[in-house]
Amino acid sequence: MTARAWQHPGLPALSVLLAALLLGLSHGSVALADAPPTGESLPNLGQLKTRIVQYHDSGTYEAELEAVDRQAQAYLETRLKDPHIAVVLDIDETALSNWPHLRQYDFGYVPEAWDLWERESAAWPIVPTLNLFRYARGHHVPVFFISSRPEKYRDVTVRNLESAGYGGYQALYMRGPDSPPGPSVIPFKSGVRKQLVEQQHYDVVVSVGDQVSDLEGGYADRTFKLPNPMYYIP
Repeated sequence: MTARAWQHPGLPALSVLLAALLLGLSHGSVALADAPPTGESLPNLGQLKTRIVQYHDSGTYEAELEAVDRQAQAYLETRLKDPHIAVVLDIDETALSNWPHLRQYDFGYVPEAWDLWERESAAWPIVPTLNLFRYARGHHVPVFFISSRPEKYRDVTVRNLESAGYGGYQALYMRGPDSPPGPSVIPFKSGVRKQLVEQQHYDVVVSVGDQVSDLEGGYADRTFKLPNPMYYIP
């Protein structure tokens, strides 16, 4: 099987480039980089992959995840007395880590291999996010998962969330045939948050994701962006 440029399984019509081509690592942090002007050379992909591995394995990645999740928890603590509040979490590289699979395939996307990985329900919990989840549930705040994974992975996703320690969440929303079309996940994810706010009358006080597209579109009081130099989803 040959690895392709990373393509998120929830976006079959779009080849999503390895985020290292779009994200720069500066002092261990992930920052959005502008495209180079015409005539300037692009970064070397092999070197960027090496830097991503070093960033992950050095502990910097974990420390930055923890810093963001702590900020989210600190804000949630200030809202605990408010009525009918809720927390929204993304799944991949927010609640669960696919690092073993991404590393095995050198950040490439092999559809058959990805399908097998998902069906193993073996993604690791991202511990800082798990701690945030447990804090919310410990204070009786409902947590909703909104994922761009397709509905065909619902059973294996539920199993993976449960085995990783995320038992007791309120609901899991995944992309189905009735989800908004197009490459961007923003209409789908913001549409679910809108439903939570306008139809179920929740106040989504905290929304956490690893992609800007997880968080755009409104219907959340505060958003918290986790680092992800591995891939990009519009």
